[in-house]
Amino acid sequence: MAGILVLALVAATGLGLLARDVYRPAGLTSAGTESAPPTMVGEPPGELKIWTTADVDLNSRRDELVDLLGRHFTAINTRNYDAWASTVVPRRVAEYPRGKWLGDFSTSRDGTVNLYRVEAAQGGALRLMLSFVSTQDLAHAPPDAQYTCLQWRAVYSLIDTAAGLRLDSVTSGSAAKSPC
Repeated sequence: MAGILVLALVAATGLGLLARDVYRPAGLTSAGTESAPPTMVGEPPGELKIWTTADVDLNSRRDELVDLLGRHFTAINTRNYDAWASTVVPRRVAEYPRGKWLGDFSTSRDGTVNLYRVEAAQGGALRLMLSFVSTQDLAHAPPDAQYTCLQWRAVYSLIDTAAGLRLDSVTSGSAAKSPC
């Protein structure tokens, strides 16, 4: 009986060590270099750089996704409505006319973008799990999060259109924010 217990303990330890290596979280990468998950560089929101996990790096559309997110956040940071409109689905443009968008994002600055996962969704859509840091004047902060710096985590829907990939809405219930 003691021999069976020892054998079971050795087998469980071996499986645990194997599982540790197989399921170890992948580090984030930027430009193909391995690194620890990034923290903000400099003052919030940090630099506008899109970091990806090794999982995302294996996705055949990785470069297209990084380009889209870079254009999207650059448009917000530079208050370029037309550039922003070219990164989202037409419904979002209709819901956010130029004047409202310019007012709501007049003090927003985004950075430290981390793209963690890309998954297929219904109808050929994709879901992106990402986080980013956003700063804004207190007057433009969300009513339920009155802070000048927020760390956002959300799952975005992404639609493949004739014009290329476009960001749709945040998946219902997936957005979370916390003060920086």
